[in-house]
Amino acid sequence: MDKIRAEGVTLPIYLGVPGVLELTKLMTIAARIGVGASASFLSKNMGLVGALVRPGSFGADTFLKSLADTMAKPGSRIAGLHIFTMNQVPATAEWHSKLQSDLAG
Repeated sequence: MDKIRAEGVTLPIYLGVPGVLELTKLMTIAARIGVGASASFLSKNMGLVGALVRPGSFGADTFLKSLADTMAKPGSRIAGLHIFTMNQVPATAEWHSKLQSDLAG
């Protein structure tokens, strides 16, 4: 966030994150909407692919937890989250509630 603010962005920021879904579904959607730069990045950084292709579901937990301290700073002006459910509303709502509990503590 510091880098974004250093660039002169002063508007509130909403973080867009995917909800909980199977990784194969996430990759299918990414391919359909043309996230070519990300696919290219992964092909050049194969070590990351191993972490992504483990069985199970993908969630934004690690990303959001790594930003928790930054999000708590008033100067970061994080206005909220936009969670893309990809039609997985019940699973995403359960994940979001658990994440809030974990972060609260």
